[in-house]
Amino acid sequence: MDTLPIISSSLLPVDGARPGPRPSPDMAAITTLIEAWRAGQLLQARAATPTDPAGRLLLQLGELEIPARSNVPIAGDQPLRLEVAGRQGRLLLLRILNQLPLESKPALAPFLRTVLPRQGEPAELLRTLNVMVRRPPVSLPRSLKASIQALQQGLTPLERLREPGQLLQAVRNSGQFMENRLASGSAPAVATDFKARLLQLAGEIRRQRSAADAPRELTEGLADDADGRARGVEALAGLFRKGRLAPPQLARLLLGLLPAEKLNRLVEALQVYANEGRLPRMPPEAGPIIHALRLRGRPRASAATLQQQLRLLPLLDDLQSQVDATLARIQSNQLLSMAREGAGIFLMLDLPLRLDDNPATVRLQLEDARPGAGGDEEDRKWRITLNFDLAALGPLEVRVALRGERLHTRFQAGRAGTVPRIRAALPALHQALQGLGLRLDRIELAMKANEGRTSTLPAAPAGILDERA
Repeated sequence: MDTLPIISSSLLPVDGARPGPRPSPDMAAITTLIEAWRAGQLLQARAATPTDPAGRLLLQLGELEIPARSNVPIAGDQPLRLEVAGRQGRLLLLRILNQLPLESKPALAPFLRTVLPRQGEPAELLRTLNVMVRRPPVSLPRSLKASIQALQQGLTPLERLREPGQLLQAVRNSGQFMENRLASGSAPAVATDFKARLLQLAGEIRRQRSAADAPRELTEGLADDADGRARGVEALAGLFRKGRLAPPQLARLLLGLLPAEKLNRLVEALQVYANEGRLPRMPPEAGPIIHALRLRGRPRASAATLQQQLRLLPLLDDLQSQVDATLARIQSNQLLSMAREGAGIFLMLDLPLRLDDNPATVRLQLEDARPGAGGDEEDRKWRITLNFDLAALGPLEVRVALRGERLHTRFQAGRAGTVPRIRAALPALHQALQGLGLRLDRIELAMKANEGRTSTLPAAPAGILDERA
C-alpha cells in the first residue's frame, strides 16, 4: 500500500500497525479509496478507536476502518470533519477542521496524555477479582479479601438496568461523579461508589505490599549474575537468620534476585518442608534459606509464611497494576467529559455490573447536539452508544439517536448467533417504545464481518424495521 492517512498538521511516520486486537483491514479497498482523494476534498469520519500511546487510531469512513496516526489525543467515537491537505512521499495528510475537546480546554491536555496510556479495561480487573475470591491461587489476607468482596457487592445487577431509577443509580455509582458527590456533602452516598471502593482496595494492596519493603542498605550489592545470585541468597539467608529481615521482606528480595524457574523450585522445597517437616532434595538456592529457617523458632511455620509470600507478592503486584489502570480509565472518562463542557452534554463512562455471579461492564457514551440560535428544542438530538461484551452474546454495540420523539436504533453484533436473538426480541422492544410514546423511525440490525466491514443483515419482521410507531 502506497499511502496511509495521517490526522496531523505536521508529518508523522506511519507504520500501518493497527491499535488493538481488531480485524485486519481490507487494504485493497482502502488503497482504492484514498488514491481517489484529492487536496481540498472534505471528508466526514469517526474515530473508531481512541489514539493509543503511539498516536495510532482507526478512522471509520463508511464501512471501512482505516489505520491512521494523530499528533493530538482523539477520543473513541469522536466525529471528525477532515480536509485532504495533500501528499508527501508515501504519506497522505489530513487536516482536522472541527475543534477537538482538548483544543477548547488546553489545560486538560497534559493530564489526559498522562492517564490515557495507563488506562485499562475495568472488565479485566473485575474478572481477576472474581477468580481471586472464587478460586484463589494463594490464601488471601482477610483484610484484602474483605476489600475485594466489598467492591463486588457494590456492583449493580445487570437485570436491574431495566428500571430507570436503578440505571440512574448505577451511573451515579460508576465512579465518574465521586468528587462531585464529596464536594456536595454526599459523603455517605460515596460508600457505594466504584471509584471510592477502588481507592480503598488500592490502599489495602499498598499496605500489604509495604510490609515487604526492606531497608535500602540491605539490598545494595546484590548482583544479577549466577555467582552473584548465589552469594546474594547466602547474604539474605544470613540477614533473615539474624532477624534483620521479616519473611515478607525476604520474599520480596528473593523475587527480585532469582529467575522464575529457581523461584518455583524454592517454593516447592519450602512447601514440602512446611507440610511434612522433612528436608526435600533441595536446589542450591533453597539450602541456605531452609538452613536459616531451621535456626529460628517455629521453622515449619516460617517456611509456610515465606512460601505464601513468594506466591502472594507477584499477585499483589499484578493486582495493583490492574487497579491503577482501571482508576486511570475512570480519570480519562472524567477528563474527556470535562473537555466538552460548554459545548453541550457529553458523558463517557463504564458501568461495572454483575450478571448472575459474574462481572460485566457496559461502556456508555451520551451526547447531545443542541439546536442553533432560535432553534426549536424539539430539534435537539441525543446520541447514546452502549458497548457490551457478555459471555452469552459476545461483543455488541447499540447506537441510539433520539430527536424529539423520533428514535433510530442500530444493533451491531460481533457474533453471528447473537443476531437472531436480537431479532426475536425486537417486537418486545417495539412495544416498550410505543408505551413510552416514542416514534420508531428505524431499527438496523448488523453484524461486524471478519474483514472489518459492516454488513447489514436481512430486515427484522415486518412492522419493526422502517416503521413509525
